[in-house]
Amino acid sequence: MPTLRLGSLLVAAALLLAGSPPRPADRATTERLGGASRLLTHVSTDKPIYKVGETVYVRGVVLDAQTRVPAPSGFSQVIILGPRGEQVAAGSTQVLDGAFGFSWLVPEGTAGGEFSVSATGAFGASPGTRKFDVRVYRPPRLNSQITFARDGFGPGDTVVATLETHRAEGGVPTGARITAVARVDEVDVASAPCTLDTKGSCTVSLKLPAAIERGEGTLAFTIEDGGVVETATRTIPLLVSSFDLTAFPEGGDLVGGLPTRVYVEGRTRSKKPADLAGLVLDSKGATVATFRTEHEGRGRFDFTPRLGER
Repeated sequence: MPTLRLGSLLVAAALLLAGSPPRPADRATTERLGGASRLLTHVSTDKPIYKVGETVYVRGVVLDAQTRVPAPSGFSQVIILGPRGEQVAAGSTQVLDGAFGFSWLVPEGTAGGEFSVSATGAFGASPGTRKFDVRVYRPPRLNSQITFARDGFGPGDTVVATLETHRAEGGVPTGARITAVARVDEVDVASAPCTLDTKGSCTVSLKLPAAIERGEGTLAFTIEDGGVVETATRTIPLLVSSFDLTAFPEGGDLVGGLPTRVYVEGRTRSKKPADLAGLVLDSKGATVATFRTEHEGRGRFDFTPRLGER
């Protein structure tokens, strides 16, 4: 009796599922994928967030996908969609030297949310899309300030913070109810109530968890002054021992005996800049350089590497 190997069964099953082999007309070709010359559209806005009454300025460029040469003159169709996908504005704009512009005044009564602007139609180029937010602005009724008792807090520490609040039109909301909530790594870890005194201040103490992974924390005070409810927030200055450090030799590689400048960048686990200071050691543990981050987690140091050293 003839035998059939397992591999043959798998191949046969795959052929049955996939159907017949692709015909030459179905195969991917340069022409079917858009031709040898393809254009890409990139869209940008002057800001990521707008208020009602402000103007959204849109800029776009249409470039060749391979050479990045600007597209010839023509026209592009620009469409702006609202938070529910509804069209709120549209227009045609001329493309000159591969660039075009468009503007839209956010009308009164526009609901806040995430909007998107897309540009299509220029010489068959692939469309470009950019998202932006519209936020409804309301002047705050309360002016609040949060002050921490220390410059930094670590895992297991108690955060002590003071809230000072005054009404925008003057006066102190004495007796207003306050709820403070500490949030670490997107999880509420502690809360405490308090009441504003006659000077418009209150102090809370909140315990941090014993383990903090990313080190991203915020402290939010919810203030209830009669019918007015507002929130004041501030980032908790968390001190964590886990971070990412990368180094970039200025010339791309270290060369033995050649003085070299090396750039460093420190980031917390939440991808925020970290203030760091450290040592550069060789394989024998000797210090060959020191460094300290100066701006947004970035710094540099100079040293002369030795051939064969680590």
